[in-house]
Amino acid sequence: MISHQEFARLVNKGGTSRKFRGMKAVKGPGVMVSELGAEEKSAPPLTTKQAKSYFERHEPTATDEQAHGGWKEKGVIFQDKSRVYESLKEARIAGNKNEQIAGWDLGKGDSEHGVDIIRPEGGNIYFNRDMPGKQSDWNWRQTSHTTSEYERLPQKPKTQDRVDQAQVNRGATRKTKTGKQVPVTINEVMAKISRNRRKTGIK
Repeated sequence: MISHQEFARLVNKGGTSRKFRGMKAVKGPGVMVSELGAEEKSAPPLTTKQAKSYFERHEPTATDEQAHGGWKEKGVIFQDKSRVYESLKEARIAGNKNEQIAGWDLGKGDSEHGVDIIRPEGGNIYFNRDMPGKQSDWNWRQTSHTTSEYERLPQKPKTQDRVDQAQVNRGATRKTKTGKQVPVTINEVMAKISRNRRKTGIK
């Protein structure tokens, strides 16, 4: 069981999640996807009082499949009410429907493999990034059991990403508001496509 105090401590260290029913830690396999409108932000650190307040406000309407999630990102604390989906297909549908940037793959846990068989450790799955048409490289194809490279790319590239994807980016640039041409990566392009799809409702 993860108490309110322990939940706050783990969130401040990076993140955790617990079921509303029984307060047990959520384990893989599965993908956590936030429910629409349930996310709350606050300045760090998360306090025991804040964790308890969120839990008690959302627990009465929670189902057995829903969990209380929390994480720290870019100096901001997030809390949400998520549902755990047992397949990539279900998670993708829910992520698009709930207008989410990403879901969290819990990894394989104690099972032989996770929902994404090529990434047993889990991690972020970015939604609304499916690319129509044939992909020549299987790494860029999404299937019912594997994520595509598109879905795994972080919003902003890390230094190693720029090195690994030099051939993909091929010196591409974008124009700033001042008219200056600056380098652009596939990470930023996919993030922009995904954001526009969420805003317009185009899938």
